[in-house]
This record gives sequence, C-alpha cells and structure tokens, in this order.
Amino acid sequence: MSSLQRRKASRRLQRLVCKKNEFDDLPYDVVVNILSRLPITTLIRIKYTCKLWRSIIIDDPLFPELHFSLGVKNPGHVYGIQVFTLGGESWRELEHVPYPAPARHGPVYCNGVLYWSAGHSVPYFVLSFDLDTEQFQKRRVFPTGNRIVGFNYLVVLGENVSFVLDLPPDYLEVWRLMDEKKNIWVKKYHLCRTPKLSRTGFKLSGLWMNGDLYGMRTIKKKDGTIVKRLYSYNAESEKYTVIKLPFTKNRNAESILPCLVLNHVGSLISPSKIVTAEGRNLLCQ
Repeated sequence: MSSLQRRKASRRLQRLVCKKNEFDDLPYDVVVNILSRLPITTLIRIKYTCKLWRSIIIDDPLFPELHFSLGVKNPGHVYGIQVFTLGGESWRELEHVPYPAPARHGPVYCNGVLYWSAGHSVPYFVLSFDLDTEQFQKRRVFPTGNRIVGFNYLVVLGENVSFVLDLPPDYLEVWRLMDEKKNIWVKKYHLCRTPKLSRTGFKLSGLWMNGDLYGMRTIKKKDGTIVKRLYSYNAESEKYTVIKLPFTKNRNAESILPCLVLNHVGSLISPSKIVTAEGRNLLCQ
C-alpha cells in the first residue's frame, strides 16, 4: 500500500469519526492506530460494539488495505545454531554462524562432523560443522565449472561422507570426500538405472554388508498407495537385486515396509557415560 493510499484511508476514517461525533475525547490518530493494528479476531468481535466501528471496519473499502499494511510482517528465514552437550543442563547458542544451515535436509554424521547439502544451488556446496571445534566450513564439491542441475543429497558410505547427484531418468553420480582437510572429492560410482528404475524414486542409502550399495525405491500405484522396496547395487556387474527382509506383519498378514533406512553401528557404551571433563564429548565409532 502506497503512502498516498494510506493518507487517503486516514482522511476517510477521520471524516467518519468527525461525522458521528462519538470520539470527541480521543485524538483521531489514536483511533486510527488502535483499529488498524488490532488482530482480525478482535476486529470481528468489536465491530458489533457500535455503529461507527462497524462502518470503519466493514464499510470502508480502504480499511482492509490499511490494516494489512500495518500488520505483522514475516521476517523471512531466521537462522540460528544451538548446541546441547550430553551431561549439560541447557542449550548453547553459537554467536557466529557464517553460513545458514539448509533446513530442507537434515544433516548426516561422519567422523565427528555434521554435513548438510546446500540444496539446489549451483555450483554445489556442502556445509560442514565440526562438533569438536564447533567451526563451520563451506565445501565445494566439484573443483571447477558448473554441472547439470539435478537432485542431490548426502549419504555415509563406509568411513566417508558422499555427495549423490541424482540426474533422472538416466543415472546417479556418487562423489566421495576422500580428504577432509584438503576438501578432495572423487567420483566413486556411476549408477545407470535399469528400465524398471528409470522413472521411479530410487534413493541411495549406504553400503550393504558385502560392500554393495543399497537404496530404497518408492513406487506409487494406480490406486494411490505407496510401496517401498529395498535394492542392492553391485558396481562390478552393474546389477540391481531386491533385498528381502523379514518385515513385521500387520493384521492382514501384509509386510509393514520401512519408510526410512539408516546406518547403525552397535555399541556397549551408555549415553550417560558420554561426558568428558570439559563438558564436551565426541564419540567416534
């Protein structure tokens, strides 16, 4: 709403107030300030209080725009990082955050560092946060030039974090971070999709027990139901194999398929013991 329209709306409200002679004890600016800043729910209730208020709130065509222009504005994305240490009593907010952590995708953990994919930005970046030093680092995945835009995400393959570039319907590229200090990424895998997997959602999840890659395929049937299946991929033979696991059955004796696949490493260490003398702990499997 422009300043000219705002002045016109104010003058129109002033004429209504003066015409009714019902707010002689209140300055005009106070009336405008109160009515134009009240919440919608309050305005709906008070419009029945008197005819003047109803004429201002309901009948005046400029009042809705004036009220909207003075309402609470969305400040946009506000980023902040808080850290909670096991054994501590409260969260700590980091004062200096040089890069906003992408909220669209959750982080992956590898070797004491959290990694975020920078979404769909090109050239591709990965944001890392060292849990020991509490320092951020912006990492460029590809050394030079921009690459074809595609869907991307991060996974942990063995002892390294990997950047997966999904370029449907043809293939997936897997770039592994081989040197964290020098930020060296190496293309480790090039997965060509089979005809059955060419136009379906196939997301890489990690390494299988025999060293094969594995991932989940999401299929939407004609009736709208969603089916998820696990596949393994052998890089040498370039073949996909369905992974059959003994999933839990429902009442209809149907397998309850997983919605998410995560890497798991067994440990006998209790979380209650993960506290160092400095109040900060880093447990590396």
